[in-house]
Amino acid sequence: MESQSDGRLYKAGMQAEDWNKQDVNGATALIAASEFGHEDVVGFLLKCSADANLVMCTGASPLYVACQNGHAKTMCSLLDARASTSQVTGDGVTPLLIAAQNGHVDIVRHLVSQRDLDLDSSDETDVTPLYIASQNGHIQIVRSLLERRAAVESRNSRGATPLFTAAQNGQLEIVESLLRGRADVNAEAQDGATPLIMAAHNGHVDVLGRLIPEAIAWPGGRVGVLDKAVEGGATATFLAAQAGQTEAVKLLLYHWADPETQTAIGASPVHIAAQRGYLPVLELLLAAGADVNARSKKGSSGLYLASHHGHGDVVKYLIKMEAQVDACLQSGEPPLLAACIKEHSNLAQLLVDSGANPMVAADAARKAGRQDLALLLEKLRPCPQKEAPHGDAEVAELVRGDIVRCKMQIRLGDVNYPPLRRFQVHHVGPHGRVFLVNPATHEPHPKPVLLDDLVL
Repeated sequence: MESQSDGRLYKAGMQAEDWNKQDVNGATALIAASEFGHEDVVGFLLKCSADANLVMCTGASPLYVACQNGHAKTMCSLLDARASTSQVTGDGVTPLLIAAQNGHVDIVRHLVSQRDLDLDSSDETDVTPLYIASQNGHIQIVRSLLERRAAVESRNSRGATPLFTAAQNGQLEIVESLLRGRADVNAEAQDGATPLIMAAHNGHVDVLGRLIPEAIAWPGGRVGVLDKAVEGGATATFLAAQAGQTEAVKLLLYHWADPETQTAIGASPVHIAAQRGYLPVLELLLAAGADVNARSKKGSSGLYLASHHGHGDVVKYLIKMEAQVDACLQSGEPPLLAACIKEHSNLAQLLVDSGANPMVAADAARKAGRQDLALLLEKLRPCPQKEAPHGDAEVAELVRGDIVRCKMQIRLGDVNYPPLRRFQVHHVGPHGRVFLVNPATHEPHPKPVLLDDLVL
């Protein structure tokens, strides 16, 4: 039945072409009505022969804007008027893709029932409806698309699959649905990342726990699949350690992931955990057998990195785990100098108290043109309240002097190490280690000498 407003419009003598007039953006009356879901207006305009496939400058059609905004009744009216489901916007988005992106379940279900609909149509970045629904957590849409046999291995322009993005975003239900649909759990993106790597990096432990056994059981899979690396050599364990994902690291190590893998620059999970100050992660790695003294290609150790970045709890733990306190970079810089450069004075004292040789650091400071630091380092001594290894308080307080003075103060007999006669004692550190320096060149002796080596 014709409404009163319909009658007035007809009396105005409007023709079919009048209903298809476009504004400066290409919008028509039908597009505007479809966008806001005015079903009665849409019905009237279609009755007046408005073009259901006329698009805006952006490529958006009446059907597109109806699907975008979740207007199911409007969508049905447009489909009855033979609106095209394959029209795309300027960036390649179809009505199905935008509905899947926005989570409009009823619209997606109706669209996928249409004949000749392309379930896997993608936008300019190769994103498909299944991919975007997986990314955004729309489980009902994912299930509808899988029931219609949408391509489970479709990839976007970076090579990522729907399973990849679901794992990356912690969508456990969707991960399980995709795995039931035989998604390749070990499929790699262009940079080598896998769903498992992304779940570990982002700390989605429930997803990671679901993926690990699948990855190992997948044809061609093995325990070593946990140590796949992205470009640059970072593995799931490294990336989880980098992000401080303690539970993810624990789960990977429980399934025998390698705690000592190295990146292209020689960085290990221990290095990155120490650098970021993630003590719980570091404890897990060392408990799993990682080398506390592993070195990068530039010579960095975990202790060096923790000292450089001022992570005191990590420095204490690494020293406790017998990290080498004077392990230097290839450039000669030890952890002590790194702590001093960054003005971590408490750490500098801790390192000296733990046996770091200030003269090694002073020598490196001079070579780097930091005479000011060299002079400061030469004055560092172990804290006097620290009891000396032989119970002699004077040993811990020993200042510079020659070998004779050293012998007299510690009362341990004659010197039995002739090469030391041209050196002076700089200080005595913990565990009976004597640190020496050449007074002429200020160069330290290559290594500390034990008190027992100085006596008969």
